[in-house]
Amino acid sequence: MPDNKLQIFTAPGCGGCKEVKDAMDSGQLEVTGVDVKPEDIEVIDLSSDEGYPAMDRLGISNVPAAYYGGEKCELLVDDETKRVTVKCGETNTDAS
Repeated sequence: MPDNKLQIFTAPGCGGCKEVKDAMDSGQLEVTGVDVKPEDIEVIDLSSDEGYPAMDRLGISNVPAAYYGGEKCELLVDDETKRVTVKCGETNTDAS
């Protein structure tokens, strides 16, 4: 799979996964830390032919999960607005 794709892993019956898919469908998905175009976002379902092998290879144990270039991204859902933020390639350098 290309490194320049944001991969979002989901599974059937997963409530959080449905929230992420709904946010994508309604334009409420924000990606920070990397430059990703909408066509570079790939949703991979655990039940698909490539889903489980990819999740196994990356060591994913919980969904929804997001990865960019093989690195885990943080996935945040705002319960009030239903907006989903995916934070990739960011490190916390706050030393306070």
